[in-house]
Amino acid sequence: MIIVRNITEQHKSAEIIRDQAYYDTLTLLTNRFLSLDRLSKMLEEANRSTEKYAVLFLDLDDF
Repeated sequence: MIIVRNITEQHKSAEIIRDQAYYDTLTLLTNRFLSLDRLSKMLEEANRSTEKYAVLFLDLDDF
């Protein structure tokens, strides 16, 4: 017996949830959660190499 299922809608739903979790809906910029995750990965890479990074954190209240 062979069962065939279309999981396109499940993939679309997962993509929408991931976008809402990692990106601001108004500006479409990465939110704090994704930015901190990327920052930690960049710091790990900087520790392994001789590269240097700079970080600018701008927090806009009541935007």
